[in-house]
Amino acid sequence: MGHLHSKSKPHFLDPVQNDEHIARLKQCDVQALRDIFDKHSGDDGTISEEQFVACLEEAQKDCISNLCETHSLFPRRLFRIFDVNKDGRVDQQEFLAGLAVIVTGTTEEKLKITFQEYVGAHPKKPVITRADLFQVLRKAYLRSLDIIEASDEVDPEDLVKRRKHCISEVRQLVDEAFVKVDVNHDGSISFEEFAEWAKTQPVIRATVQNLAGDDIQGVSSIV
Repeated sequence: MGHLHSKSKPHFLDPVQNDEHIARLKQCDVQALRDIFDKHSGDDGTISEEQFVACLEEAQKDCISNLCETHSLFPRRLFRIFDVNKDGRVDQQEFLAGLAVIVTGTTEEKLKITFQEYVGAHPKKPVITRADLFQVLRKAYLRSLDIIEASDEVDPEDLVKRRKHCISEVRQLVDEAFVKVDVNHDGSISFEEFAEWAKTQPVIRATVQNLAGDDIQGVSSIV
């Protein structure tokens, strides 16, 4: 369960490259992440989905504060990406290497993880549907409103209006996105289409560039 030799991994979590990915992190962060993992892991040296969420929350507070908003909004989706063989467990090397890719990986590696976070419950068909995009953008939209509300640049009436019309505004964003992105008009977004779209989207760029989750300019652009 969760052991490296038992998993068939995509390239950004390839066991051969795990040490290389982990080496990109600061040594103090690696040790802090190991301590966090050990604190929550079971006797078999792996963590469950619930333990992963707890580890991620603690890691974000203690050593990887630049974990971007999309990743912190969808920790359970991130767990499923790390858990490649779907046995419900993640081991320490997978945890460290996965986070290392998110924090220090190449643009392509980060885009692939972000794309998989957008994909819903149909992993055998790696595409983003309208429902997938609506779910992600709705959560990001509401989170951006929370961040704006906590800032000094707040128009209370406008904020109430945006919350009231959240669903209709997000649906409009989804419609606009599919007009721009779904080049072959098959009703879904492939990774190639997503990668092109990401170049023009501040929220996705923030995810890939690891802007801090409380960066108002980055996340408020969706509203």
